[in-house]
Amino acid sequence: MRCVMDIVIRALHSIPNWASFGLVTLTICTAFLLMPALRKRMLAVEKPVNDAAMDGVKTVTTFLVLVLAFSLNLVMGQHRQVEEQVQREATLINQLDRGLLRTGPPELVALRPVLIAYASSLVQDEWPRMAVGGRSQEAYTLYN
Repeated sequence: MRCVMDIVIRALHSIPNWASFGLVTLTICTAFLLMPALRKRMLAVEKPVNDAAMDGVKTVTTFLVLVLAFSLNLVMGQHRQVEEQVQREATLINQLDRGLLRTGPPELVALRPVLIAYASSLVQDEWPRMAVGGRSQEAYTLYN
């Protein structure tokens, strides 16, 4: 069961954000547009039952809006945390580069291209691999 969930989660993460938003929105809108027509054709119900069903739909809709708002807030918070971590890492790399440049001995200044290669490897290799749960051996080697 865990393996199937991992496959589903990876498949959902591989879909672009605009496509997943469109798919969910289209599904919900279609369901809400078709519900009254299906209810009238399939069920001949009295007004009190119909009103109770509509109240139930309103309750579920309100709950869905609250869940979506909470999810959006959670995603925005995680996005801010990731931005802060990237900013912190960029600042540390910048400070290390300045330190290597100001220190003076040629053996330390010669490490600047390695630092640049490490930073480039982080962005181009490490981060895409981290998105799928992997790590970059090249970035690890350059770090050491």
